[in-house]
Amino acid sequence: MNEWHAYHNRKTQGKFSKENSYTNKNINIIKGDKLYIISGQQGNPTEYYLEGIFEVIEKNTDGPFKLPNSETQKNIKFILKTIKTSSTDIILNNEPWFNKDEFRSLFANGFGVTKFNSKSEKHKEYFDFLLGS
Repeated sequence: MNEWHAYHNRKTQGKFSKENSYTNKNINIIKGDKLYIISGQQGNPTEYYLEGIFEVIEKNTDGPFKLPNSETQKNIKFILKTIKTSSTDIILNNEPWFNKDEFRSLFANGFGVTKFNSKSEKHKEYFDFLLGS
């Protein structure tokens, strides 16, 4: 099982559904992998949210798929099962460890779905702590 993170843009994709995630990036996610979803709501400044941890139960490459509440289309759709979420929004900007520039370069840089690496691994630990995992 691999652990990945994905960015969800609330402005273009609406509030995260907790059922699906989409990408155009052809990556090697397989059934059973974990996906941490981070979302952003553009503003001044952009607010970043931890949506939760999800298990990929299916990878559908028969796109394009029209995103809910958007004209945007993506080629790959992940069907998700919730592992851990919060009943309230977890705003990451409020956390003492949060550094906007570092966070943006790791999680909201347009790379979409990315495997955790040595630079982002410490954030995974923060995310687990915030979700009580």
